[in-house]
Amino acid sequence: MAKPGAPSRGDRRQFPLRPPRQHYDTFKAHADELGIPLGSYVLLRLSEAEGLPIPDFVQHDLDKARARRQISGQGDLLAAG
Repeated sequence: MAKPGAPSRGDRRQFPLRPPRQHYDTFKAHADELGIPLGSYVLLRLSEAEGLPIPDFVQHDLDKARARRQISGQGDLLAAG
């Protein structure tokens, strides 16, 4: 029997961040604009900065948000940014 809830996001490690309020507000605003969770946004940008592949679960979040925007007629925000 499958467990209820969201599917596993794989083997991960936790590292708490305490950015300055202004940084947090900026990160949160960008995540909200893309329609993805803040953690996915931060991981997306860290991966890009380090030249690492975007984790599958972050890509899944982006794909879901992109589909919601297309349905609502908002277009692709990530391609523009």
